[in-house]
This record gives sequence, structure tokens and C-alpha cells, in this order.
Amino acid sequence: MLGACVMTFHANAQLDIPDAPEFESASVIPGTEPAEVELTWLPSDSVDVDSYIIYKVNTGITQAYDTVYGRLTTSYTDVSTVADDEPVTYRLAARDTLQNLSKLTDSHTTIHETTNYEICELETLLDWSGYVGWNNVDHYDIYRNTSGGSYQVIKTVNGNTSQYVDENLQPFGNYCYYIQAERSDGTTVRSNKRCVYTNSHIAPAWINADYASVEGDSIELRFTVDTSGEISRYKIYRATDSAYAFTEITSMAYDYQPKIFYVDPDVDPGEHKYYYKLKTIDPCGNVSKESNLSSNLMVHVDYDQMLNHYIDWDEYEAYRGGVLEYKVYRHFGFDAPVPVIATDPDVFTHSHNISDYVKKKHKRNETVPYQYCYYVSAVEDPASNPLGIQGVSKSNEVCVSHQPRFFIPNTFYPNSYEETNQLFKPVISFARETGYEFLVFDRWGNVIFRTTDPHEAWDGTTENRKAPPGDYVYYVRYLDNEGNDFTRTGLFLLYNK
Repeated sequence: MLGACVMTFHANAQLDIPDAPEFESASVIPGTEPAEVELTWLPSDSVDVDSYIIYKVNTGITQAYDTVYGRLTTSYTDVSTVADDEPVTYRLAARDTLQNLSKLTDSHTTIHETTNYEICELETLLDWSGYVGWNNVDHYDIYRNTSGGSYQVIKTVNGNTSQYVDENLQPFGNYCYYIQAERSDGTTVRSNKRCVYTNSHIAPAWINADYASVEGDSIELRFTVDTSGEISRYKIYRATDSAYAFTEITSMAYDYQPKIFYVDPDVDPGEHKYYYKLKTIDPCGNVSKESNLSSNLMVHVDYDQMLNHYIDWDEYEAYRGGVLEYKVYRHFGFDAPVPVIATDPDVFTHSHNISDYVKKKHKRNETVPYQYCYYVSAVEDPASNPLGIQGVSKSNEVCVSHQPRFFIPNTFYPNSYEETNQLFKPVISFARETGYEFLVFDRWGNVIFRTTDPHEAWDGTTENRKAPPGDYVYYVRYLDNEGNDFTRTGLFLLYNK
């Protein structure tokens, strides 16, 4: 009988299992290494519970992991987990003083966050596993810190969302994230922490627009680029006003050279001002750096009948070092260009009289050209350019043409002591060398001298003898710069003793 009672007693005790705790949360402590997970629960209602068994679930197999003592204990921190690498699943059971175990709680699985940084988009994709263990998640808060600062909520999404793209980033920054799930009653759990360094393609430190220089009907451009940057292509842009929208005019592959040259043929530099800039394109196809502006220099020339030439030009834009000086060059006829004057950077006009030039040409028995051309060069101040670069930009060339001027003496004395009166010929300025003809007739209408050389004169002889003194007739034909025909005739007196 006693044995039977004992057996009955043990059978009833086995049925007296303790109440399970109410599993509240499994939250990763962001930033712990290795990742730590804090578990919380409400204590069992069974007063004879003296401990709680912590279980982990791996590949569907539930295994006891650790024990926590004290019925009123309500939390446990797992200090060695793989929660940084994957979600971790836990279950709990209460154990009483007779070693009876409660039912296992439902499982709770930590939030696992991953990040994927897109270098070309300069954005981070956050992806996380939803929290498992609650009936529902009210919402998720995305926390972020920048360069070790305090964490701030950057976005709140609903409980069915498990992705977010953070686009509000700066290159070469450190950003750390964790996800916090919140239940409707305010209970929260957190994910592991993930950090990204927003590495970016290195942009050139600088681009210098060296110059925009007129060459004939085109504009030659030169840029200097810092080659330490990561560059895939160059793009050159043009506008007809610095405030207008720029249009891409060419794209060229990066060739690792610091100097970039380009000739823009689709321009009219004598009529319009153009603005240029260069942009570097990184391997992602994004603009990484933009140069300062450069523009062509425009010159204007006018003249009067007193042989004054008036040259003016616009201010050059936009050297980094500013303009050191403007140099005015002249190009008369077939002469090589020569400098006329260098002006201060705030001077934009110059006047030039060519009377002495014309007299010198006549004195040397040289043709006086009809066309007079000028251009101006803007010279950069290299001392003020932070890169020490000196740009030289040449303007368009502007030419003016004078109408021919004709002079011929009315007397001629081959035996004169004055050298200038020993030969007879017209003095013509600003006419073409071609199409010229000079004839001398005697009183009976006979041609006694003829030449098509503007520099050849009559020496007062005919048939190797001195021509008799008296009246003679001259005939001169010449052309102006446009090919218009002029003729002059008249009498002159020959003294020939």
C-alpha cells in the first residue's frame, strides 16, 4: 500500500509542470563585438520555479544553451553569438525546484541587417530580416550615425517593410546603421550594426581652363587637368553667354596626359563670343570636376582719313590668375605680325597712326599695302594663378583697307641735285601691286616709256638719249583692294639740260 501511494504521488508530481515564462524580446546590442543579444521575458507564474533554460535553435534543432537562476530574473545577455552574421533564434523554458520543465516558448529571432553600398549611386541599400516572435511589428526605425556621432532616426517604415535606400550620403564618409523594431505597446528590439565607408572615385583636385585662342575661323582650347584623379572621359561644353545653358560639343577618352587640346571649328569668332568649360567624367559616368570658364577675345578696329587706326577689345574672361597685360599686334600686307604695344590689364583701347609707316615704305621704294590687320593677346598673370599656369589667348584678327591715294609731280628734272626729283613716277599708297601700268607719251602721242612694275620710274631718256625738254603726258592705271580700276592722266614738264 505504501509503495502504491508513493507511485501515485510521483505520478501526480510529474503532471505539475511549471508555467512557461512569457518571452518578450531578443534584441541585438548594436556595436558589441562579438555581437551580444539581450533576451527579456516576464517571469513564470509558478512560485516554485528557480531557473530558466535558454535554448538556441540551429537548422531546426532546439538545444539547451544556458541556465539563468531566480524566478524573478527577467533577462539574459548572450555574449557570444553569430548575430552579426545571421539571425539567431532563441526559446525559453522555466524549471522548478523538482527539475520539472515548462513547455518551450515560441521562438524569437533577432533582426539581421545587411548593407550594400553602391559607389556609382552614392547610396546604401539596407536590407533586414523581419523580427520573428511578435504577432506583428508596428514599424521599423532606421538609425544612422555619421563619423562616430550620435545615432539619429533617419527613416521610419511600416512593419511590413524590410528594405530602405539611404541616398543622403556624402563621399568619403563613415556611416553606421541599425534597425529597431517596435511593437504597438512600445516594446523594441534592435538589429546588429552595419557600417559602410562611402568610398568614391577620386575626382581631380583641379582643372584649369588655360585659354580659348582664335586661330583663323576656329577657336583653340587648352585645359590642364590633375591626372591623379580617376577619370574615364572628358567633356567640353560651349555657350554663347556665360549665363546661358552650356551644350556638350565633344567627348574624348582619358589619355593620362595633363594637357587637353581641342579645336572648335563650328564658330564665328569675329562675330560672337563663346564660353567654354571642361568636365571630367568618373568611371561611373558621373561628372567629377568642372573647370573655370574660358572665352575668346574679340577685337574691333576702325580708322579715319588721317590714317589713324582705332583698336578696342573686350575684357578677357576668365583667367584664374587674372590678366597681366594685353598685347596689340599689327600685320600689314605680307609683313610678319609684330607687337605694337602692351597695355595694362584695365586698358582696352589703343590708337595707332600709320603715316610714318607709309612714308617709310615710299622712301624705301616699297609698295604701301592696302590692308592693315590687328589682333590682341590677353596674357595671364602666372603669379596669381594658383597652379602657376600662364595662358595666352589670341583674339580674332580684324583688317581695315584704305582707298588708294595718288600723287604725281608736275615737273621733272633728271639733273636735279635732289635725288627725289631725278626720276619720274607716281606715288601711290594702298593700291594693289597687280594690275598696275604706267606710260609716258611725247607731244606726238608716241609711247616713250612703259612699265607694269610699281617701283620702276622714268629716268628722262628715250632710245638711250636724253628726251628733249618740254611737256609730256602720263597715263597711270591701278586697282584698289576690291579690284576696282582707276586711271589717271595729265601733263608734266621735263627740264632736261
